[in-house]
Amino acid sequence: MQTENIPDWSVIIAVVLFLAIGIISYVVLANSNGGDISVEITSRTEYIPGDEGQVIGEVRYVLSGEPATADCYASAYYPNKATLFFEQPMVETLFGTHYYNFSVPAEEGVYEYQTKCDLGTKNVTRSKAFHVSGLLREIKEEVNATRRISAYVVK
Repeated sequence: MQTENIPDWSVIIAVVLFLAIGIISYVVLANSNGGDISVEITSRTEYIPGDEGQVIGEVRYVLSGEPATADCYASAYYPNKATLFFEQPMVETLFGTHYYNFSVPAEEGVYEYQTKCDLGTKNVTRSKAFHVSGLLREIKEEVNATRRISAYVVK
């Protein structure tokens, strides 16, 4: 008598469960040990002297996109690389962002700024630049003057 090769369902179920447990374990571990965390700077890059500036960083788990808890610090450097501020504690929000407010200096030029986030098992530093220019103030004043003239002509 010839027997058909009928799959053993218990083996198939065991393989599926093994794969499901492996995937779930990977996601849970990746979201708990900081191994797959993204740290990005999301703040603005153009300022007028005297503006209120912000260094904004975002800390998220790569797989889920959920906010990750971290201690973050902000630093910034003048165009000549002298320190503007160094490792100032950033405020953490519920949305996964961290921020630090500062007064934009009068010196025009390109400033480097950084976020350094302590993720428990490692530190991640990201750098970016912002630009300070009085020309932006002049452009803003020209636009406002043009708007006032346009509003006067329309009336």
